[in-house]
Amino acid sequence: MAKFRNGVRYVYFMRPSLRSHFKLYQVWVESAREHGLPIGMLTVLSLRTVFQQWRLFKEYRQIKYFKILVAPEYFTGRFLTAIYFSWLLLRNEKVVVHLKKQEPALFEKLQSIFGKRLRFVVELEGDFRSEAEYLRSHPYKPGFYDDVIRRAEAQEASMAERLVRADHVFVVAPALRDLLLARYSDLELAGKFSVVPTGVDCKLRYYSNDVRIDMRERLGWKGKFVLIYIGNAYYSWQNVYRTIEVFKLIKDKLSPNAHLALLIRVADHGIVSEFLEQQKIPNADYRLKEVAPEDITLYLNAADLGVLLRHEHPMNKASAPGKFGEYVACGLPVLMTRGIGTFSSRIQEEVFGTILDDMDDDREVLTKVRPLLSHDSERRMRIRSWAESEISTNVYIRSYVDVLRRLSNAAEIDSMHKPHN
Repeated sequence: MAKFRNGVRYVYFMRPSLRSHFKLYQVWVESAREHGLPIGMLTVLSLRTVFQQWRLFKEYRQIKYFKILVAPEYFTGRFLTAIYFSWLLLRNEKVVVHLKKQEPALFEKLQSIFGKRLRFVVELEGDFRSEAEYLRSHPYKPGFYDDVIRRAEAQEASMAERLVRADHVFVVAPALRDLLLARYSDLELAGKFSVVPTGVDCKLRYYSNDVRIDMRERLGWKGKFVLIYIGNAYYSWQNVYRTIEVFKLIKDKLSPNAHLALLIRVADHGIVSEFLEQQKIPNADYRLKEVAPEDITLYLNAADLGVLLRHEHPMNKASAPGKFGEYVACGLPVLMTRGIGTFSSRIQEEVFGTILDDMDDDREVLTKVRPLLSHDSERRMRIRSWAESEISTNVYIRSYVDVLRRLSNAAEIDSMHKPHN
């Protein structure tokens, strides 16, 4: 074999954005580095995106293990990515890449040139087929999801080839792994999957009663029972409309001082405003806001109940919503439904969560929420401790690091074909 200047290079290649979920991605890289894996982060941004996200660009480019490639307008990100990884492969004996919301087609082509010196891991956060089915049967408006459904169907059409060509596949829930193994039973996929849930950064998300008191004073929430929802409102499976209905129900029947906090990206505010207007929610009863990732912890500390409502559907069993981890890491009880990834089945045994059998049953909602109306600091600390020991990133990081290390070791590649949880 030719001599190379370096040995193995590990790369976490993330989506081309600094605004969406960056901190969630960063915790995996930092945790892996703390466990001895010299992995770096990479993204490729257009010049236009850099200008749009200039404040974050200046901040994040100071992170020593994070490389940001900037593609001039006459370059494509794909072309720049190909040049960069070709350069890495010419300088290193092997390159192992975790693709986070990045398409694998380019890496398949690079493998045809450089062989198995390049290895890449595909991550799947849900099942495209069942997501398309859900959106088709639960449209926000007629035709609203047509483009999304077409993209999902295109992704599904290439899924078999994607699974075969990937060196390994991370999935967020056991149900997704089992679904894919059953659907593509004619392919040799045994051992290609590892279950790595979304996790949560328990350093970034935490509970503090002092923070809670201070933030409630600042927000004018003192004496209020605050329901909170974080995330997007674009996809109908988020059930933001029903969340607003539940808030109104609680305010009318249980707690006249109830208040609703909706921490939702600005792009979705039009949808949410329409829902609020339909339910005739006064401006004084809610806060609709997009906040910086680091400020979400403050709002979650100040709130009293997180909301995560999903219909009983295959797509929800195959997912692992990140908001659940963020809620419980901040000690929040969660009003949620059954059949969401592995979460609802795991917290039924705990005393802090409340599971709805039917999210559309008003009577059940009132019954389950009533015991949670009073703030209990000890309960919140108990929830926080459970999150840290059960679903934090640190719980899964060893298996994550182990997969990437074994991919880099040619002598151990065959071991990748043994099942891993």
